[in-house]
Amino acid sequence: MLFSVIQHSNLAQPSFYCRHNFKLLSLAYSKNQIFKGTKSPQNHFHFTKRLATTVSQPPSTSINEDLINHSENEKKWSKRWGDSSRKTSLEILQKLSHNSTKLPALSEESIDRHFYVLAMFPYPSGKLHMGHVRVYTISDAIARHSNITFTTVTHPMGWDAFGLPAENAAIDRGLNPALWTKENIDNMRTTLKSMLLDIDWDKEFATCDPEFYRWTQFLFLQLWKRGLVYQKEAEVNWDPIDKTVLANEQVDKNGCSWRSGAKIEKRKLKQWFIRISKFSESLLQNLDLLENWPEKVKQMQRNWIGKSIGAEFTFSTEINGSEFKIPVFTSRPDTIFGVSYIAISKNHQLASERNFSKEKAEEIKEFIKKIDSFKGINETNSKLGIDTGLFAKHPLDPNRKIPIFIANYVLSDYGSGAVMGVPAHDQRDYDFAISNSLNNFASVIESGSGEKVEIPFCDKGILIKNSQNGIFGGLSSEEASERILEKCIQSGSGLKKTQYKLRDWLVSRQRYWGTPIPFIHCADCGPVPVPDSDLPVKLPLDIQLSQRGGNVLDTLDDWKKVECPSCGKQAKRETDTMDTFVDSSWYYFRFLDHKNNNLPFDPQIIQKDMPVDIYIGGIEHSILHLLYSRFLTKSIQTDGKFKFYSSKNDAQAEHEHFQTLEQSSLGKSEPFLSLLTQDPKTERFLHPSELEFTSGSNETPIVTYEKMSKSKHNGVDPESVISQYGADVTRLYMLFKAPPQDVLEYDTKSIVGIHRWVLKLTRIINTIKPKFKPIKDMKELADREDWSKENNEIYKLTQTSIKMATEVFEKNYSFNTVIASLMTLSNNISSTLETRNLDELHPSVIYAMDCLLIILSPMAPSVSEELFERLHATDKEYKGSIFAYKWPKVDETGFLSEMKTCVVQVNGKTKMTLEVETELFNDKSLLLDKLSSHSEVKAVLLNKKTGTPLDIIKTIVVPRRSLVNYVVSKNK
Repeated sequence: MLFSVIQHSNLAQPSFYCRHNFKLLSLAYSKNQIFKGTKSPQNHFHFTKRLATTVSQPPSTSINEDLINHSENEKKWSKRWGDSSRKTSLEILQKLSHNSTKLPALSEESIDRHFYVLAMFPYPSGKLHMGHVRVYTISDAIARHSNITFTTVTHPMGWDAFGLPAENAAIDRGLNPALWTKENIDNMRTTLKSMLLDIDWDKEFATCDPEFYRWTQFLFLQLWKRGLVYQKEAEVNWDPIDKTVLANEQVDKNGCSWRSGAKIEKRKLKQWFIRISKFSESLLQNLDLLENWPEKVKQMQRNWIGKSIGAEFTFSTEINGSEFKIPVFTSRPDTIFGVSYIAISKNHQLASERNFSKEKAEEIKEFIKKIDSFKGINETNSKLGIDTGLFAKHPLDPNRKIPIFIANYVLSDYGSGAVMGVPAHDQRDYDFAISNSLNNFASVIESGSGEKVEIPFCDKGILIKNSQNGIFGGLSSEEASERILEKCIQSGSGLKKTQYKLRDWLVSRQRYWGTPIPFIHCADCGPVPVPDSDLPVKLPLDIQLSQRGGNVLDTLDDWKKVECPSCGKQAKRETDTMDTFVDSSWYYFRFLDHKNNNLPFDPQIIQKDMPVDIYIGGIEHSILHLLYSRFLTKSIQTDGKFKFYSSKNDAQAEHEHFQTLEQSSLGKSEPFLSLLTQDPKTERFLHPSELEFTSGSNETPIVTYEKMSKSKHNGVDPESVISQYGADVTRLYMLFKAPPQDVLEYDTKSIVGIHRWVLKLTRIINTIKPKFKPIKDMKELADREDWSKENNEIYKLTQTSIKMATEVFEKNYSFNTVIASLMTLSNNISSTLETRNLDELHPSVIYAMDCLLIILSPMAPSVSEELFERLHATDKEYKGSIFAYKWPKVDETGFLSEMKTCVVQVNGKTKMTLEVETELFNDKSLLLDKLSSHSEVKAVLLNKKTGTPLDIIKTIVVPRRSLVNYVVSKNK
């Protein structure tokens, strides 16, 4: 709940009180004295409520003295913390605690282990937007809490600095990409620091640093030594404007580049690939071990890997008098009798010109030219095809002639490049058949539907009893599949097969601004790896990018011409650079050993400190980046351990052995233990300042939202928001507006409510600090029987906040619920303070505010520090920083707040009554434990003569009568 502008009902003299506040506020505002970062005068009336030690007294101090200047406060605490690197709680304590080592007994000891928090590092294309602020605020809140809870915490920052956008931006501005990137990094680092992020800045690096990409090249060669890197000629998506190869994922459904918008061309180029397909099954199986990953992300990866279990049937045709076999994979062997055509890719061996007449070959050539110019991703467009005039024999019915088509939706590098078309049982095949006037042969019907079938029927069912299905008619799809496959295996026309959609990773790019691929091409030796001792192969910086597109490296003879490392003859460097996903597939390792000059990282350190405990970023990286990172982590391990090789023979011998092992546990095989993703919308963001009414209509535009990014020019500038409201309020707003998994629909009005709440906390602290007495012993909070209902309620709400916050910070990260809980607690405290005379401050309030600020501190660090310091201004044992204090521990008994009169009897005679928590009557053992610890109960259970305890035979509890009867022996 956000507190209202002015609450008259709680004030004994509202008119005087409110007038007094408006007068003071207006005066202060006119002199620009309060909230110097606040630029919106229309919002000043939100900040008017005051808390007084007694309602009848006007404020004794000016507003300017009470409130916090966020800009000055953030500078104060940033300087106090120091910005050279993050500090553990113990280091903060040693620096700030005035030599005091005593910590309050609020929590258990820190957990003695390393905790790794990582947000996906940003691409330095320009200023940060609020989407970045959200991701890094979340990671920082988790890191700050973890720093209180764990012995050591890693929370680093780096820059995903290579890539096409920076190169194009530099060309447009006539700059070198290195200078453009450095300037952007400097600007973005300044913004990140203004967010009060507790980051290991001493671990910072950019992927364009030679000290980093030296090891990217080293790891690339390690993959080559393991037989996982190869070069081959392949058909690629060519962007004619940016003049580079694009992955399929970078081409839209209309066959246009995701960035330049150009129509994609198909070209055959010699390209470098990483053999990720070899890990398909391992990547798939391990998804089940990732219990703390969103199921949506895991399912996206499962679909991308695309495992299909089925059969490969062999169709055949006759070419120039010779039999030509056409292997075809299907996941539905039961539909083999519904085949009405065979579709092959344009690159299939059967599609070669020599197999056709001159006229037909020319017709096919024009068709291929047409589909190449129409699109880049074949599956997503209209199903186009051309009849080759050839026919295939059915493996189970040689008399059936099946037409063979070349179709645009058949992929050359998936399976055999041929598919069987079953229009009656597949929607895609049905669409193709309709477009090309082909027959539909229904072979499967829904169970219990009789002989009637509406096509396409794509589910499993029962094979129709007819001559087409023969002996298999009447069988279920599952049984028919097995029987059909058995028969084809016996005849040599089929076999069981498992197939994956995952294709090898094309990593070469024909651009300058990327990691150079460390190979040298020799006419005699072929491609030769650059020796490890000669790494890094550095990008030449003294270059001129005069026009957009193309690879400038291919024009630099002085850089390109080298000697072959193997034979010493004249050779030339590889001029392609790597896909930037290669850089980001391993950067998280480097943070843990960033100063290592001998290896990319020490395997022993990685074995100890990996995996990343919580990885935070956008769901748009769910497939490629996360999949490549998972692959890289697996690929550089041998027998479950990270290992680097000096020779290709040693690497392949050991690595092949490792690949045959079953992966039965998570171990170090996965880089990210927990994953937290944001799911962006895809609609337009409209800032209120952009609103314009058309003449005469006065209609308000409908505001919708999309993911903020610089490329779409729709990012909200974090610097202006932080300048206006302060970093703490901005952070709290980002955490409160929506859970991390949901879309955050940023608007400039809602943040005002958070601003008001921070002001409210400030007023509460200013109200109670004159009466503040630190809690020296937690026993002050143990005996709450004499507390008022209000104080018990405060204690209960405090425990609710502790319990919720602990669960949120450690498990689900729904920070909005924590902030809401703290708001409820602060409202309760505020109401209690307003209705009571503060001659003496109750321990429940002191404890509540201590816990509230400690819980708030990871989310709003500087304002929490300031308020905590104000509260403890007279406390001689104040540690100098709120982060030197332990996380509060939940007191489960604190949830038992409603009191009930309990009658205590001994052998049926009433001895006393006392107030106990109502909930205790639901648990006999807790109730008796409570009574046994009470001094008066102990007294009535003593022998008056001897002073020894009475012998209790049994205890009777009657909840409906609120009665406890101790039955004791009369002999003692």
